[in-house]
Amino acid sequence: MSTQDNNGIPVSSAPDGRGYRLFELPPEVESALTSQAPPVLYIKHPEEASTAQLSVPGGKTYALQQKNTSNALLILSPSTDDSVPGLTSVATVHDFIELLPEAPGPEARGNKGKWHERFGKNR
Repeated sequence: MSTQDNNGIPVSSAPDGRGYRLFELPPEVESALTSQAPPVLYIKHPEEASTAQLSVPGGKTYALQQKNTSNALLILSPSTDDSVPGLTSVATVHDFIELLPEAPGPEARGNKGKWHERFGKNR
């Protein structure tokens, strides 16, 4: 029979009351944010858009879409009690925000004719 002397790492739960949102970043946004001069990003919700958008300097825009996960993600923090080292679960996240590249608007693509206006959107 096997015995284990290691009690493991103690984990406690102490929600901090903050709302956390995780973003899944495309590689180009991640590299821009980790560069020597990271840009300022803006989240906006234009009246003509159906979802919120993330604007990146240089004119690129991403639609924000919420995705649910079947597995919860625990956000852990080192325990504040120095006498008992361990981890504290401060939040549980069940969804994340995905960034989807937005296609340029019709004014940026130019006019391609009536057929494309009526049927080309669904192709």
